[in-house]
Amino acid sequence: MRLLFLSNFYPPASRGGFEQWCQEVAEGLRNRGHTVQVLTSEHGRGRTEDPNWVHRDLHLEMEIGTLRNAFQFFTHRRRRERENLVRTRSLVDSFQPDAALIWGMWNLQHSIPALVEKRLGLRVAYYMGDYWPTLPNPFEDYWNAPARNAITGIPKALLKPLAQAILARATRPSLRFEHILFPSKFMMGEFAEKNITANHARVIYGAIDTDLYLQDLIKSNADKEEIFLLFVGRLAEEKGVHVAIRAIGLLARNHGFQNIRLTIVGNGELGYVSFLHDLAK
Repeated sequence: MRLLFLSNFYPPASRGGFEQWCQEVAEGLRNRGHTVQVLTSEHGRGRTEDPNWVHRDLHLEMEIGTLRNAFQFFTHRRRRERENLVRTRSLVDSFQPDAALIWGMWNLQHSIPALVEKRLGLRVAYYMGDYWPTLPNPFEDYWNAPARNAITGIPKALLKPLAQAILARATRPSLRFEHILFPSKFMMGEFAEKNITANHARVIYGAIDTDLYLQDLIKSNADKEEIFLLFVGRLAEEKGVHVAIRAIGLLARNHGFQNIRLTIVGNGELGYVSFLHDLAK
């Protein structure tokens, strides 16, 4: 099959595990003989060496880590959207994908997936690992947030009313969401509560290739180096801390790891915390 992936970020210029899984799925499909093209943002372009099937061409709605956003909102916002649509249309028309899989779209215009839906019809699926369809335009948060200092505060205060008036008149295209894949039943329920449903929805649990990490563990164990692991967070069943404890047990019983220590830092539901203590013992 010919598959088009769309994502706001893509490794190595990425921000988390969701983008890492996007890459592993893309490469896994290519290794199985499918043809995959990835269209992502220009974030990180020039700092990475990409294969010719990864296209870092899309403008983010709002640049990350720059003070120019206040002025670029008025000078670049509409032009960037037009250029994004031209690039997306060009790749779809030239590549002629059998289907498209859309990943995270936060900080990208909703008109991009709308265009893909228009071009490919029902042959579009979304993998919903975050809440981007329900989040406000990133510029809304930008203009509502206080200025970082007095120097930027003055022009921001002057431009804020005009910017908010422009955003109030803006409308986003509606998306069909014919097919949605979710990484958990929890996420599927969250979207249902927000009245975002699909005619076809499935839960496909996320995963990453653990070989790189296992090789490091095996080497450390062979060298008898002590291995320290740390979990920090709320102690609740959906966080899966018990899975980590059971994994340590498997490493010790089945693979001979006697030099591994897991430290858990956090608090939460008393019944679950008591269960974790019993499980650790």
